Amino acid sequence: MTPTATNGSPRGWRNEQSVRRASVALIGLVALLGSLANAAKVPLFNSADETGHFDYAYQIWHHQLPDFWAGPVVSQAHGAAMPVQWVSQHPPLFYAVLSPIIGPLTDANHMLIAGMLARGVNCVIGALVALAVYWGLTKAFPNNPALAATGGLIAAASPWLHNVSGAIYNDPLAILFTTIAIGIAVGAVRSGPGRWTWLAMAAVACGAFLTRLTAGIVVVVAVGLLVLEGMVHGKERDRLGRWTSLAYAGACGVGVLATSGWFYLRNIRLTGTVTGGHPEWSQTHLGRETRPVSELVTESSTWKSMLNLFSPSIASGWSAISFILLMLLPLILAVLLLAITTLRGGVRWDSAAVGSSMFLLAAVVLVMQLQYTAGGGGVNPRYFLPVVLPVAAGIGYGLTGNKYLGSVLLPGWVAFWAWVGVDWFRSSNTALRSDYPTLPNVATVLFVAMLVCAVLATVCCVRLMWRNTTTFAEETQSRAPQHLKAAVR
Repeated sequence: MTPTATNGSPRGWRNEQSVRRASVALIGLVALLGSLANAAKVPLFNSADETGHFDYAYQIWHHQLPDFWAGPVVSQAHGAAMPVQWVSQHPPLFYAVLSPIIGPLTDANHMLIAGMLARGVNCVIGALVALAVYWGLTKAFPNNPALAATGGLIAAASPWLHNVSGAIYNDPLAILFTTIAIGIAVGAVRSGPGRWTWLAMAAVACGAFLTRLTAGIVVVVAVGLLVLEGMVHGKERDRLGRWTSLAYAGACGVGVLATSGWFYLRNIRLTGTVTGGHPEWSQTHLGRETRPVSELVTESSTWKSMLNLFSPSIASGWSAISFILLMLLPLILAVLLLAITTLRGGVRWDSAAVGSSMFLLAAVVLVMQLQYTAGGGGVNPRYFLPVVLPVAAGIGYGLTGNKYLGSVLLPGWVAFWAWVGVDWFRSSNTALRSDYPTLPNVATVLFVAMLVCAVLATVCCVRLMWRNTTTFAEETQSRAPQHLKAAVR
């Protein structure tokens, strides 16, 4: 007899594995193609920030760090100009990665080629971010492949991820480090950390602090979650008990100080602050204003602008409705589904710990963004991308927590996201501040290919919803965590 294709049969298992592999490939393609479409559509150096990041990499190639007051050294004749080097406060890892591309080609008078190749590298990093979200959710919820695939697709679909990945910004690398750190942390909260877990976290912490200070702060919170887990359960794993996690965390700190401490000491020496910023200059020359946090939190425009990861532009006519339908309502639905699950039988403590950890990490970034805006910084959804994993998890659970509703909600979410994206792509008249050429036909092909991959990924997610034999409610009420079972043995 031919075996039936159920989850309990070898054929059913192989079919499910094939769907998972296909969803992973499609998630990566959605992020990659969306970023490449943005890179082809927007001219090089259309923002002064991109000019600054490019210049930083060029100066690294010539063995020097940029100086805020000296300004950029590369030509600004054809793009958006900046009077000072206002990205000089960032650590140099991202720029060291791009410098072998940007330096030689710029010296050979091929700035356009250098810039587009650098954008291409960033597009790949953006795709890795989406894949890291998928991986992190498999660690957080190992029995829910539909949630992992849906969360990965949601992250890959973010236009703001495409915006920063399709340009020369250090955001994608910083987001990659924070996403991996969050994945490590929530996986350890569920299953317990080992030496390799701590080694990976140490490497990520060093990379994050060498890329962007805010990314390092997120990783510090993730390390704190590992320490807290060790304080609660460490005595059940080894003879040193609770002290083991503290020792490992201390080793992470030593590694960070050894690799990036010199740069932050430089910031203190030059500016008097570890951030290395010049808020007085920004207020004087960029029209930035300081505002109390209490005023910011009471304005709906703050939340719509700060958290709107799925509208192509905060100035778009679709901005408000996109925020409501693509982010706010799915998160509200997730809370309702979780409340129903809790009332029906309770949530397992480690699943609650994973969810609480994600909420804490998102709250930390939210507070940092509010403080930054209150101090005169801009309100921009890209600053919330370091916690795209918790955001994608919440939205994904709202869309897939019930497979009957999810079969309608998830395709509807993707359809509306695609409608908004197409409308923006067709009507967008980006303010051009650069003379460099664009590739509109190539951008259109890449954008359409992204939409096709998103539709196919949606099909995979719905199939995983129906093939999954373990519901979230069952997962949250199942056996004791693996590290506790090992301790009992």
